[in-house]
Amino acid sequence: MKGWQRDLIRSSITGEPLADRAIPQSLRDYGLVGVDNCSKLFVLCSESELLPVGARLSIEFARSALANLDVQSIASMLNVTPEQALVIAYHDLCYEMLDRLSSSGDLVIPSATETSAEDVRPLVSFFLMTPAEEFLEQDEHE
Repeated sequence: MKGWQRDLIRSSITGEPLADRAIPQSLRDYGLVGVDNCSKLFVLCSESELLPVGARLSIEFARSALANLDVQSIASMLNVTPEQALVIAYHDLCYEMLDRLSSSGDLVIPSATETSAEDVRPLVSFFLMTPAEEFLEQDEHE
């Protein structure tokens, strides 16, 4: 991982401005670094209170999908293996859900054709597998 990449994550965790090293202009263009030199990247740390909620919702969604998908029929219809059918159906189900949430106005998803560089920032997230404190300690020892 390059120095500025670690700095970007560190700034997201601590809220402190990025180090003085060169910050690629593209990070500013895409809205990942603000005028205050602080990272705008969304970092979800492994100890975050959001993680168990997200995991529980993901599991509940996956179980519901499996309970309501006829994977064998889909596989036969598409002439693919049941495993491939599951991936295809789950993928399409997720897109359908996002489309309905977007159509109802409950979720705003910028159109790719209308998205400016700065609009990309809300679409970028990073899951930090290492607890934030451990990441920051590793960063200090390098």
